[in-house]
Amino acid sequence: RCCMGTPVVSWAVAALILLASILGGIRGVVSELSHPGEETARAMRPDVDLYLTVNLQPGLDQGLKIKRFFDVFFSDTKADKQADVLRVEAEKESGISLSRDVLPWLGPELAMGIQGLGVAHSTPTFVALAGTADPKATQNFLDSYLQRLSSNSGAAVVAEAYRSLVVSRLGEGDQAQYYAITPKYLLASNSATLLRSTVDLLLDGGISLADVAGFKDARDKLPSPRAGMVYANTKNIMQALKAQSDPGELAVLSAIERYVPGYAGLGL
Repeated sequence: RCCMGTPVVSWAVAALILLASILGGIRGVVSELSHPGEETARAMRPDVDLYLTVNLQPGLDQGLKIKRFFDVFFSDTKADKQADVLRVEAEKESGISLSRDVLPWLGPELAMGIQGLGVAHSTPTFVALAGTADPKATQNFLDSYLQRLSSNSGAAVVAEAYRSLVVSRLGEGDQAQYYAITPKYLLASNSATLLRSTVDLLLDGGISLADVAGFKDARDKLPSPRAGMVYANTKNIMQALKAQSDPGELAVLSAIERYVPGYAGLGL
């Protein structure tokens, strides 16, 4: 049975599912559809430390380039076998068939925002978004997924109303997981507060990461079109590290900080 403070499922498994979904989506489908990049930045709080996003519909030209890259990479038998192991492990641990349960509704964008990096003795909070082209199918998937996790762990799934949505909470205390579905996204988080603030931004708009000058500057410097982006608020992370450092460590971090930009962006 599940106890308070005991994880009901490893978030590493969830990361495997997400990675396998990305690989499956990119390798299996090359679409002429073009989705604007980084739309999910408008659902992220402006103080997010790390933001990662993948566009599964970057346009035909970019999609073909990415597919050729993966075709060359996976032409190596060893790499292809490792990818199969990743897929099988994700499906075994989760009970999810990517081809049957996820890829039919997934897209066009996947994203994750992480806060609290560099804070000692504290688990970072995150929110993950998976775009959905079919909210009903996504709800069926989520219901089945949570039912399996609940059955395997003994943790109850509790439905909690927030705004016009149903938030599903799995587990209790610090290890609780929170899920919700909006008309455009499936949301997952380890923080009720962060999930609710993400819902607020999706439903109402407001000041978000997309409005932060550093993020806009980093994004504008990247090549376009692109299949994804990684953005780091290095200033926030360094400040968190310095706040918990002893004098010797603080001197080293302060010296390093002079050579580290306040933000960084990488195009995919």
